[in-house]
Amino acid sequence: MKKTFPLIFLVIYSLSIFMSVYFSFAELGLMKPLVGILMCLGAIQFIENLKSKPSVKLDIIEFNPSEFPKYVAVFIIQLVGFLLFHSVYQNTNHAESHLWPFIFIGLISGIPGIILFISLVINKNDSISINKTEISWKDNKEVNSRKLEDLVDATLVRDSFIYIFQLYSIELLMRDHSKVEIPTYRMNFTKQDILLVIQKIKESNNLK
Repeated sequence: MKKTFPLIFLVIYSLSIFMSVYFSFAELGLMKPLVGILMCLGAIQFIENLKSKPSVKLDIIEFNPSEFPKYVAVFIIQLVGFLLFHSVYQNTNHAESHLWPFIFIGLISGIPGIILFISLVINKNDSISINKTEISWKDNKEVNSRKLEDLVDATLVRDSFIYIFQLYSIELLMRDHSKVEIPTYRMNFTKQDILLVIQKIKESNNLK
């Protein structure tokens, strides 16, 4: 059920967008919603494919992804919503006919933009550090670490969704067969950032 729920939600979400586009045709037409969807999806894909370069100081590799490009993407998503909102009021005079356009704007711009913005504010300055002997990570005020010599493997784990955003974490497999999660999905790390961290972990510990 845990794996099927996100899929069911995405199906319902997609159908809701289709319905809101259909019922908003009189106010927005077809091209404006399509362009809006493409711009919002493009901004989300831009965030997912960002890769931040780690800093190296005294044999310590630190990953602390910059939030600025992500704020730019949030601005683009919210700008799309504002332009569509403005277009509704420019092209119609009947307040009762605005419900479906507002639902559409909320689905593609309002809710995703708010979720991303809150995530960026709450999870800023989270980091992962790797030195010669251990890996450590800071998630808000929580700090954890593990010795590299106790590490057998590190893998990317696809956890779930928040709204339409895929969540990823790093799973560390230890020599005692226990598993430790680094919750990168709430640390402002993109998928590309996480893959780079895993690569550096394996290089530091001579893992394949």
